[in-house]
Amino acid sequence: MRDLQAKVATSTVKCQVCSKEVKKSHTGVLSTCGHFGCLSCLRENASKQACGVSGCNCAQRDTSVVSADSLGTENSMQGKKGNGSVSVIGKHGSKLIDLVNHINNIPSEERILVFVQFTDLMAQVANVLNEAGIKTLKLKGSVHQQTGALDEFQQEDMKKGSARVLLLLGRDESASGANLTTANHAIFVHPLLTATNYEYVASETQAIGRIRRYGQSREVNTWRFIVKDSIDSEIYEERTREATQA
Repeated sequence: MRDLQAKVATSTVKCQVCSKEVKKSHTGVLSTCGHFGCLSCLRENASKQACGVSGCNCAQRDTSVVSADSLGTENSMQGKKGNGSVSVIGKHGSKLIDLVNHINNIPSEERILVFVQFTDLMAQVANVLNEAGIKTLKLKGSVHQQTGALDEFQQEDMKKGSARVLLLLGRDESASGANLTTANHAIFVHPLLTATNYEYVASETQAIGRIRRYGQSREVNTWRFIVKDSIDSEIYEERTREATQA
């Protein structure tokens, strides 16, 4: 997606299905597996519920084909920083722009836990928030570093300039016993990937339980960022369906 969005001198890409060089304006990407190529190849195979790329068994649908034109370009996407605009955030994608805008719309006196599952994604989210002027703490590093981050986040009276966002790994046990009721918002950047529905429910319940517990005096809000017609929505719908049938 980043390659299709980037403005470069060469305006063609090689289709991963038919191996032909195609103009970027005639290409797209599959939201379910990430393979890209000419729109005609992708749409033809998607109509047969197939990817078309050799070795890929990911089932497709017509809505899985996302045209390159609809992705825009890096320079055309903007996020918010206070009352101003921050174009640099555009390079990270629309989901993270929405995350920044959502956090900026939460009352400034309320604190937030942001959950991701992967360390590289945690680093990217931290960079995006910092670029947007949102001071963020991460629960990682040595015991001393983690304790320092928790102590700062758990201050009852939030001082001017203090971090009001704490980034956590969704399935990390490091803060499982910590009382984080100074926060009352839990944001899941993506659905958790687990082997079973039991693990999914248990991990999410534990995550929310860090703020929804004895001592919480504010209304607790849970937010999930799910991209429509993508692997995000497929995971969430499958897990929700399994939980309902259980």
